[in-house]
Amino acid sequence: EESTSPDFETFPNGEVRGWGDFVEYEEELLDPSKKVLNNGTLTVEVRIKPHDNYCCSNFIPRNEFAQNMMQSFMDETTADVIFEVKHQNNKSEAAEEGDDDPSSPSSPSSPTAKSVIFHAHKVVLQFCAKGSTLASLCEGGHDTLSSTTTMPVVPISDINPEVFHQMLQYIYGGTIAPSEWEIRSKDFIDAADRYGVTNLKIEAEAWYAKHFELTVENVIDTLLYADDTSCFLLKEVCTKFILENVKEVIASDSFESITQSTSVMKEILSLATTNKKQAGDGKKKGIEDLNKLSINELRAKLYDRGDEFDGPRETLIAQLEPRTGEEFE
Repeated sequence: EESTSPDFETFPNGEVRGWGDFVEYEEELLDPSKKVLNNGTLTVEVRIKPHDNYCCSNFIPRNEFAQNMMQSFMDETTADVIFEVKHQNNKSEAAEEGDDDPSSPSSPSSPTAKSVIFHAHKVVLQFCAKGSTLASLCEGGHDTLSSTTTMPVVPISDINPEVFHQMLQYIYGGTIAPSEWEIRSKDFIDAADRYGVTNLKIEAEAWYAKHFELTVENVIDTLLYADDTSCFLLKEVCTKFILENVKEVIASDSFESITQSTSVMKEILSLATTNKKQAGDGKKKGIEDLNKLSINELRAKLYDRGDEFDGPRETLIAQLEPRTGEEFE
């Protein structure tokens, strides 16, 4: 910005940042008649003016779809289906209260067991939990109707109401707090696996695989659990841990249980063979590069392409094979 004040000297703007000959050292600074220095000190005053294009940005309202979607969560006035989730005590509570007996009034299978009502929208479940078991439960006719409305009631008896609440809220675009992941990540895996909520299951699996501490004593049970719930990332993590601690795992008391699972043993041997082959391989093209990728990396590639990204390693690689004409960076 130019100034007409006699106390300042202005310099023309240029295309470069600064000038090599901004001021002559001997002629301007050291000449006492110029009175530039004050007791040997040079004072520089800089005035800054913002660029006109950034002086005042235009107001643009944010897309409120996510916020509106969350506002519709549990909205009784717009809901068209009801989930009735019976309270499910854990085994220790059941033993203390006698609820392990199906005839007990507070047993989950008892008709008088406490229930929690959740209002939902079929269209949200059909699109945001597409292909899930939970969405399919809302389709077709229902024998049970609400006593106060004509909405169908879907009974749920194999999940804790709080876990179901978190799962349903997740489908509506909500997030789960880190404290909840820490306490219930395995519960979320079980619920999402049972009701086919893929994104929740993968996020819960990723959290569990990252934070759960594997040991020689628990790795076999964790691997078998991952196999039962089709948690392929967790299986990969467990398998790598076993290969890194082979002698200790074989000597453990739980190793015998894994030898009875042919599919799990096959995966361990397959990964061991792949790792051994990769150790001597350079960078190659196509399917061999895909074999080097982790479950996380395979999922990310399929997700970016808009393809299904959940499944065993062989399935994910097969989905990527037709488009592997170039080297992967």
